[in-house]
Amino acid sequence: MTKHEFDEWQEMIAEEFSAEEAIVGRWAQEGAVQGPLTSNTEVLPLEISTPRMPLLRAVDSDGAPVGRAWVGLDHPRGAPDTAFL
Repeated sequence: MTKHEFDEWQEMIAEEFSAEEAIVGRWAQEGAVQGPLTSNTEVLPLEISTPRMPLLRAVDSDGAPVGRAWVGLDHPRGAPDTAFL
């Protein structure tokens, strides 16, 4: 994943997550996108270069993006021997 792709992805997932949280009544929609952006900054302080946090982009045979994956080799809440996707 490139820096540009990372920036676009971060904005997209923050908007989607905050919208979901607003729908179920956990957050107000206005200004809600900042929460996930801040959380991700804490977990990914070096963005795409954060150690043990590979950020992957899948492409089809034509090179068109078809998906992304964030693999955390260390669980963000410190659970032992647990990774997350």
